[in-house]
Amino acid sequence: MIGLLRSIPARIDDVGFSALATVLTVIYGAIALEGSHHEIVQVILSALFIPALLFWRRAPISSATALLLLISLWTWNWITALPINLGFSPFILVVPIVVYSTTRWVKQRIISTLFYVTTLIYCFVSPIMWYQTETGMIYHNNQQGLSWLLIQWLGLTVLRQIAINRRHEEARGEERRRSQEHAAMEEQAAIRERERVQIAREIHDVLAHSLTLINIQASAGIMVSRHGPTGTDAEIEEILQRIQETSSSSLSEVRAIVKALRSDLPTESAHKIMSLVSTVENLEQYQQAGMAITTSLSSPTVLEDLSASTPFIVQLAISRILNESLTNVARHQGVDSKVNISISVDDMTKKINIDIESWAPHGVNIAHTPPLMGTKSGLTGMKERVESLMGTITYSSQSGYFRVQATVPTRSFPQEHSLHDVLAP
Repeated sequence: MIGLLRSIPARIDDVGFSALATVLTVIYGAIALEGSHHEIVQVILSALFIPALLFWRRAPISSATALLLLISLWTWNWITALPINLGFSPFILVVPIVVYSTTRWVKQRIISTLFYVTTLIYCFVSPIMWYQTETGMIYHNNQQGLSWLLIQWLGLTVLRQIAINRRHEEARGEERRRSQEHAAMEEQAAIRERERVQIAREIHDVLAHSLTLINIQASAGIMVSRHGPTGTDAEIEEILQRIQETSSSSLSEVRAIVKALRSDLPTESAHKIMSLVSTVENLEQYQQAGMAITTSLSSPTVLEDLSASTPFIVQLAISRILNESLTNVARHQGVDSKVNISISVDDMTKKINIDIESWAPHGVNIAHTPPLMGTKSGLTGMKERVESLMGTITYSSQSGYFRVQATVPTRSFPQEHSLHDVLAP
């Protein structure tokens, strides 16, 4: 019932009180047709109650002032008519309306308190303090009168406390709304930050290895062209063809990611480009560039089954780890480095283990860990990606040697179907 009353628009309550005042005005008008001047005054005051009650919510201070003035005039007219009893008027209810409206909707506490004290004072002359006898109306000036006064004060105090509670409840609700809005804004900011980091990570992972290969292949082409015209045309053409294939593959991968980001489901091209099978096939690009790569992998059939059963997000992580590791090898240890890659599956723990070891060419002495001499953005990206999948990754190095070991669970999280989630940290 209370919830139903709260759902009633404030405008209906305003109009309802004004409509009640209109009905009372009509009744008092009918009585005053053959009545005294006191009854005519009642009609005039009743008519003035109509606009005063119309704005008791929207303009509580103005409305409460008008209502107190009108009820005081009404009471004065009622008392001066004694011993004639003009009757108990429903307009006496405007007194609690004044207390409720000013307490709930007036922010200045001193003003609402002033109205409250004024109504308490009014209770001394309220028609409730009078009673009918054979000789006329008599004022309660004994213990019973004190009881009636306390009853009025108690009622107004309880009503004021109800208004205070409602105001505090609304304030708490507003505070909760602000907190929710603030939390939503912070969440949006966090989402944008994660998206910014992910975009940077994807751009680095997609382009770094391909641009490194293109740079290596272009350098090889320059070296071949400097050896003279004999037999260089075929070699240069082969190098240019590799550059074209590498750039085309990178461009296709970028397009697949962009297309997947714009859709709700991962595209077929994205699966094809970033699956485990495709990742292993891409190792040939580094071998063609001169890198000596040995692998310890499952058979092609097992690899295909693993690609079909492993969540796309895991395959993408493995692809990024391999490409970033080999790019670091080519950039810091040299294109002639020796690399050993091992990928195995632990059926007991449902984890994929990746182990990548690299050695700089013989005779090359590198004092520090080669990949750690760069910007470290690639290593940071790998670490963030693996940790987001509840996996682990470690790096170890010696002079001319670097090793990456990673473990990625395949079933510790629900398989995602949206690349938006796949790209999220």
